Amino acid sequence: MTARIELRALLAATLAMLFSFSSVTAQTPPDEAETTAPERDSESSEARSEAEDEDRGLYQLAPVVVEAVPQAANYGLDGEYRSGGSTFVTGGTVSSLRDTPFSASILEEDFLKDSAFKRLDRTAQFVPGVQTGNQNSNNSQVFQSRGFQLGRDSILINGTRQADAFAITPEQLVSKIEFYRGPSSILNGATPPGGAANIVTKKPLGESFLGFELDLDEHGERALAADYNTGRLSATPWPVSLRFNAIAEDSDTFRDAVNREVLAFAPVATVEITPRTRLTLEANLIDWEINDDRGLPLLGGSSDRAARRFDRDAFLLGTTAEKNDREQQRYMLDLSHQWSDHVRTNLQATLGETERSFFSVLPVFFDEQSDTLVRAHFGTRDDFDSVDIRLDTVFRFETGPLMHGGIVALQSRDFERRDRFTNFVAPADMLNINDPATDLPFLGASGPAGGLQIDQESRELLIQDAATVTEGALEGVTVVAGGRLIDFEDQLDSSLDEDQWVPRIGLGYTPPAASFLTVYGNYAESFDPQGGVQADGSPVAPQEGEQWEFGAKAELFDSGLIVTAAWFDLENRNVAVADPDNPGAVLSVGQQRNEGLELEAVGRLSANLQARAQYTFNDSSITGDPQRAGNELQLTPEDSASAWLRYDVPANRVPDMPWGSTAVSLTGGIVRVGDRFVDVDNSIELSAYTRIDLGARFVFGRRTEVALNLLNASDQRFFTGGDAFGLGSVTPGQARTLAASLRHEF
Repeated sequence: MTARIELRALLAATLAMLFSFSSVTAQTPPDEAETTAPERDSESSEARSEAEDEDRGLYQLAPVVVEAVPQAANYGLDGEYRSGGSTFVTGGTVSSLRDTPFSASILEEDFLKDSAFKRLDRTAQFVPGVQTGNQNSNNSQVFQSRGFQLGRDSILINGTRQADAFAITPEQLVSKIEFYRGPSSILNGATPPGGAANIVTKKPLGESFLGFELDLDEHGERALAADYNTGRLSATPWPVSLRFNAIAEDSDTFRDAVNREVLAFAPVATVEITPRTRLTLEANLIDWEINDDRGLPLLGGSSDRAARRFDRDAFLLGTTAEKNDREQQRYMLDLSHQWSDHVRTNLQATLGETERSFFSVLPVFFDEQSDTLVRAHFGTRDDFDSVDIRLDTVFRFETGPLMHGGIVALQSRDFERRDRFTNFVAPADMLNINDPATDLPFLGASGPAGGLQIDQESRELLIQDAATVTEGALEGVTVVAGGRLIDFEDQLDSSLDEDQWVPRIGLGYTPPAASFLTVYGNYAESFDPQGGVQADGSPVAPQEGEQWEFGAKAELFDSGLIVTAAWFDLENRNVAVADPDNPGAVLSVGQQRNEGLELEAVGRLSANLQARAQYTFNDSSITGDPQRAGNELQLTPEDSASAWLRYDVPANRVPDMPWGSTAVSLTGGIVRVGDRFVDVDNSIELSAYTRIDLGARFVFGRRTEVALNLLNASDQRFFTGGDAFGLGSVTPGQARTLAASLRHEF
């Protein structure tokens, strides 16, 4: 605990010192404002060329100044849906997505802005193999990957774990989301087998600007965001770039009596201590309040019957007078030093704290004669704390015909959860579903202390090398091999202590005669400790995942479009299930498997047309479980697909306006999700649905931007998840919504 307090004090003091520089005027070269558009395009091409050099292994510490096109829609953006590379998917070394022999996708800020989703997990359906996680309420932001839900250990912020498994990051703070599909324990330690999602927050940019954005919709959304970027402050002792994002929201939703209030502040500072040494300090302070909405009760065991009540927005299964509150604090430090052209060291430290108050209402019994629903109340107040420190060194060197990109990393993690109280009251109240009261008092709001307590630590070592053959008969072959040694300790239950070696290996081949194509295969494992005791008193073994994957990636249309095909076979063993012969005990016999095919295309189809498209086939099953043998995995449809198009209207087809030039972009997307089950018991089936979204974006005079979006244009009635407790319930998806945003930069 002392180490955690000292780390927080150090981060806070350093942030305060650096942010005091914000009063210094940004120094902009006097001729920068006069740069012509062709010259800026040339600068952007040079920047892309430098990034490509880094992807090929020519490590150089990039300068702090980042050139950006001077348009409101493009500050920090490049107008592209596809990304060139990522350090996350390889564990710390830079690699292009085309050359990486693993399945990875990136949703860039351009796409996040165009799609206008107010929850990041709703963008998941535009990534192959990924779905929105089980939304049995509106109080979490979770993803589902290859049949397995991603939790605290696998939804990361800037590459490190979050303190709270159910934390929510406002979309206004996010620059991109990186998805890695398949076992990711080598990347981030003990995790479920489905993969990982890495949320990357906004960082300082080279140009100074102050922007305000107002978001409104027909259901009462009211959100105001401010984004202030200083540019490079060269008058300070060290060159500094600062960025401040702030959000204030007080919104109603398409669900009557559900109100959302958000306050967030995210200061970031990047300091160029020397040309080879860079320090980034960041804080995310987020306060999120919302009424719990558990959706619609099944009232007969059928989601179709619930859908017939979809228009009755006034009836909310779970709303009471109590609001759920989550106060999140994250403090992040990233210090990087380039020792030479071949060696770079990076220190990353993250401190996370969350205080949560959670109150929920669950259906217990329904009297059809009187239309009366009996409900239970569940409430908890808990705290989450985490410290994550990582020190890694990246090597880039040659040995004969091999170019190596290696990494050695040490990581220390400490996670604690303390429940101040947990209370369950059943039955708690009754209401008439035709005339419900949405402000009933919550019962049991001050219950006994001593709920769930967790105190876990781990010490981890990562070693990996990516070697590419640059000449000879094997030219174009790349091998990525490594593993993570995990020393996991549970301070409250030593029976869960484990030492585990988690490997992965990937093999790729790019034929010299067909440099646009890479074929690949990989093998990876995952490791995830779980609680429970077997009938003989022995602890349950950790869950262990194993995956084989084969695929191909190709860059088409002059490398403007990347197309990927991947087949995978993923198995999760040692899943704890209830022991039918010994109540209260568990058996470590469950086995879950998902075999599937994923297709993805991202990039430019022409100079003015971009696309994201994906198709996913899943064949999931549960074996080894005497109660669920033959069932499917939760929220894993056999078929799902999506497509998104963005058309930038040519400038010569847009009439001139008195205020200057106008840029117009038109967008549209379609999502198809097949039938799937809410839980592994397969007790509630959600029907298939197709959703259509439309949008248009206008940039006036290069500083004012207006966006219009029609979400769920056909007003499809669909459900995103549910809960099998008691009568069971389902959570409605977004109703048809006309949304507008206005952004202006000074």
